[in-house]
Amino acid sequence: RYERKIIIELRKIVDEELIVPYFQPIFLLDPFKLYGFESLSRPNTLSTLSAPDILFKAAIQYGFYQDIELLAWEKALKYVAPIINEKKLFLNCNPYLVEGPKFMLIKSIFEKHNINVKNVFLEITERSAIPNFKAFYEHLQAYRDYGFQFAIDDVGGGYASLESIVETRPEAVKIDRHIVSRLDKDSFRRSIVKFIVSFCKEHGIFSIAEGIETMRDFEIVRELGVDAGQGYYFQKPEPQINTEEALIRNIRTI
Repeated sequence: RYERKIIIELRKIVDEELIVPYFQPIFLLDPFKLYGFESLSRPNTLSTLSAPDILFKAAIQYGFYQDIELLAWEKALKYVAPIINEKKLFLNCNPYLVEGPKFMLIKSIFEKHNINVKNVFLEITERSAIPNFKAFYEHLQAYRDYGFQFAIDDVGGGYASLESIVETRPEAVKIDRHIVSRLDKDSFRRSIVKFIVSFCKEHGIFSIAEGIETMRDFEIVRELGVDAGQGYYFQKPEPQINTEEALIRNIRTI
C-alpha cells in the first residue's frame, strides 16, 4: 500500500511537472566574480516526497529517475536560456541518466532552448554507485564529444568520489561541504583541501568549494588556492537568478 502511494505520487510529479528549479551562484574567488549557477530541484508537493533527497531516492527505486531529472533540466533550461549568457550552468546528473538511452532527447532539449553545452557541467552525484564503469564511461564519452563538461560532486566526502575522478577525468571537482566546514579550527581539513587543490592544479581541473558559510570560510579557501566557491555566505538557493551586480552588492553588505 505504501509503495503504491509513492508510485502514484511520483507519477503525479512527472505528469503535472511539479518540479521547481532553484539556483545557487558559484563565484570565482580570485579575482572575485560570478562564474555560474548550480541548478537544484525542489518538488512542489506536500507529500513525503517534498524533500529532494527522498524524492530522488524513490525515483531511482521505482524507475522514475530519468523522467524526473529531465523534467528538472527542462524547467531549469527554460528559465536560464534568456539570462545566463556565457555563465556556467551546473546540472545534477546521476550515473543512471548517462547510462540510459536518453542522449538524443537530452541533445534536443538543449538545442530547443539554444543553450551552448560547452558552458554546461553535468555534475555527477553519488545518489547511487556506478554499477558498470565500462558502460558508463563509454556513454560519458559521447556526452563529452558533444561538448558537455563534467564535475564530480562531494569530493572528500562520498564513498566513490576518488574512483569517479580517476575514471571520469572531470573538468571540475566540488569539495564536499563537510571538509570545507571548520577549516579555521582543523588542520586535517586544511591539509585535505590543500591536497585536492594541488591535485587539481597538476591535472588542469577546476576546483570549487561547497558549503562556504562565513567570511572566514571564504578567506581560507581562497588562501588555499581553491578556484571557486558556493554556499550560504554568498546566497542560498533561490528560484530566481539575480544579476552579478546585485549578488555582489548583497554579499558586501553581509
